[in-house]
Amino acid sequence: MDSFSVKKNKILKEANKITRLCDAEVSIILLTSDNFYLYTSPTSSMKKIIDQYQSTVGVDLWSSHYAKMQDELGRLKDENSALKREIMQRRGEEVDGMDIKELSNLEEEMLYAAKIIQTRKNLVMHCRIDTYRKKVRNLEDIQRHIRLNLEEEFERRHGRVMDRDGHDSAAAFAGLIHATDPVPVQQLAHLRIDEGEGSCVTTEAMEVEDSD
Repeated sequence: MDSFSVKKNKILKEANKITRLCDAEVSIILLTSDNFYLYTSPTSSMKKIIDQYQSTVGVDLWSSHYAKMQDELGRLKDENSALKREIMQRRGEEVDGMDIKELSNLEEEMLYAAKIIQTRKNLVMHCRIDTYRKKVRNLEDIQRHIRLNLEEEFERRHGRVMDRDGHDSAAAFAGLIHATDPVPVQQLAHLRIDEGEGSCVTTEAMEVEDSD
């Protein structure tokens, strides 16, 4: 055990002994470069002892600190009032007392802010449009892929290819729909429709290659 710990324990032990044997109120503060230690009589508190000391000696240990706190509080109130006034002026309120220069500066700030907002709005709109366009392309790819599978299935079962313009008879096409098995999910696994309305798309969707 180092010498500081030995001396600290000895001091605290003596303080506790004085408290018990002499019916005294003791308060000790030990400060080091990286720590501090407090001792106060079990029947008292640090604040009570300090208040009693101020009353006995006739000094006020808190007056200067309280004055600094009051100054800081006043500064924060003034800053808060200025911010509130600025917010109200940006809403078109509290402008009666402003001169022409202040009004011009406020107008420039509002125009600059409106320009930034408009730029951001346009970006969001373009991102949303790109997202919808990608969804449409993906749906068209899925439709084309399903149609190719139906044509191949029709050719395999009926020995001819369905007309590209869809001019086959409605009965034949309806029979194909009911006769063919569902398109395997694995064939459409590489087709993806992005979820989330308004998500920003920065790359073009990969085009699905036509089946040979």
